[in-house]
Amino acid sequence: MDDTKIYVDCEYGRLREVIVGLSTGMTPDLTASWFEDALRILPEDEAAYARKTAGMNFADMIHPDTGGKSESEMLEEENRAFITVLEELGVKVLRPPKEMTPEFIRESYGERILINGYSQDFPRDNLVIIGNTVIECNLRTPIRKTDISGFREILREKCADGVRWVAMPHTEPPLTIPGDETPHCWKAAT
Repeated sequence: MDDTKIYVDCEYGRLREVIVGLSTGMTPDLTASWFEDALRILPEDEAAYARKTAGMNFADMIHPDTGGKSESEMLEEENRAFITVLEELGVKVLRPPKEMTPEFIRESYGERILINGYSQDFPRDNLVIIGNTVIECNLRTPIRKTDISGFREILREKCADGVRWVAMPHTEPPLTIPGDETPHCWKAAT
């Protein structure tokens, strides 16, 4: 255990180090094929706000109930409070060194993926760590396909010296939202 940079042997052990994401992102565009369908689970006022802010950067989204704060500002306030608690408990907090941008998503994944939006705020969903093996997950939701990119620099540093880093196959986003009967690695027939 001491010779690796990452090692998790139980899910309830002492937390020593953690990645806290950044408050950057962009909401899905109205043209994302799955967007309207996904809004069905929201109360109507939240769905209306999601439609109104579709395709917007978190920094430009000002919800009327926030006293003029942007989504990015509110997320970062939550992050700072969380980081304070973690550090008081002796946990080392890592933050991504670079913010993801629409330009980065366009260059790395293409315009077609950018319409799904992106975020850099939930590193816990992207990874499973068992022992000294880091498993990069294939997030099924189109908006989450690019999330791992925001944490790659930290992973490259940490996944050295005996740490294995593997990735689930990353599939193209489906044209429609798969149902519960659809396997996670669903791919449209050509």
